[in-house]
Amino acid sequence: AEGMGSCGTAAARRAQVVVTDIARDPLWAAGGRQIAADAGMTACWSTPILSGRGEVIATFALYFRERRAPTLGEQEFIQRICQFVRIAVERSREHAALRESEERFRQLVYNVRGVFWLKDLRTGRLLYVSPTYELVWGRPLAEVEEWMDSVHPDDRPLVEAALPAQRYGTYDVQFRITRPDGGIRWIRDRAFTVADAGEGHERIAGIAEDITEDLQQQEQLRRAERLAAMGTMVGGVAHELNNPLQSIAGFAEMMLREERSGADREALELIRREAARATRIVAELRLLARRSHDAPAQRERVDLNDVARHVLRIREYSLSTANIELWQELSPALPPVLGDVSQLEQVVMNLVINAAQALADVDGPRRLVVRTHARGDCCVMSVHDTGAGIPREHLHQLFDPFFTTKPPGEGTGLGLPLAQKIVAEHGGAIHVES
Repeated sequence: AEGMGSCGTAAARRAQVVVTDIARDPLWAAGGRQIAADAGMTACWSTPILSGRGEVIATFALYFRERRAPTLGEQEFIQRICQFVRIAVERSREHAALRESEERFRQLVYNVRGVFWLKDLRTGRLLYVSPTYELVWGRPLAEVEEWMDSVHPDDRPLVEAALPAQRYGTYDVQFRITRPDGGIRWIRDRAFTVADAGEGHERIAGIAEDITEDLQQQEQLRRAERLAAMGTMVGGVAHELNNPLQSIAGFAEMMLREERSGADREALELIRREAARATRIVAELRLLARRSHDAPAQRERVDLNDVARHVLRIREYSLSTANIELWQELSPALPPVLGDVSQLEQVVMNLVINAAQALADVDGPRRLVVRTHARGDCCVMSVHDTGAGIPREHLHQLFDPFFTTKPPGEGTGLGLPLAQKIVAEHGGAIHVES
């Protein structure tokens, strides 16, 4: 086009433009002609370089000091140069696009919560596993081919039976893995087929997610719903039982004031004792069933060290006669907490009694350790014992009402649920490790 110059016109026309006399050619504007004249350039041959899709990616120009047109050999040379440039530019673009694609893929696999993996459908060989594998499995990527060895023995048959479904895109299985540190994690592994450039499906892509926390939250929600329903029922039952128990205890007390034979007195003492025990259980049930907003509002500044010392003084004789060595590691820098002293003492008393009962059958050293320390703006108290521990499968049930690992008649299964409720009402949390 007029005034666009040789290169601009070649790009616009998508065809070679040969100007043998720049000074007189209308394609060149006056300013361009003057620049060419100052440089001593008379002729210009401009050739567009087109991509494989036909788009203009550059122009190639040759300038001469004399008037002349290209020969056939020069035209072949120009076409060859343009072809080399086109290949170089397209490869550079492809490499840049590949680097960008690889960077997006890297960001995806490094930030996705699950483990992304790719497998060859025909050979079954893993082609790629994202680095998140090391975080979830706790094992190096170099050992990824042996991932099945980490699957919990009870779940391995389930996983092995599900593997053939990978080739059909219906593979979706949940299982447990055992980490090197002994920890158990729940995994949800899903897969789908990926089509290649030709026909059929030659790769399987999958993602394995750690769903341990999700399952724990679901269980906590179900447990909260069960406890809410149980609290309503327990509150009603406790209310109905309280009056008859008071009557039984009162009549037993009145009858003990009369002259009775030894056997009668022994029976009445048993009735009174068991009625008192049942009354205590009912009181615990009513406290457990109490809604949080029904809790007394009276709170005061409490030193948890004083709470621990008071409880341990009360239990000191029973611990000593049971040959239990008591260690107190109470931090002098512990800040006070806002709470109900009697309730907090009830929590510590329950934990100490549980620890003492766990040490009853221990043949080796019997040691009970009570520690306190500050953690940020929180106060932490821990009660440790050298007992046999609690089976892993029972840990998630410890705070369920009426669940107990003690022999019949030795526990109601209300102590830890009540302790958890009291601690939660004080804005804290209680955990068990074994």
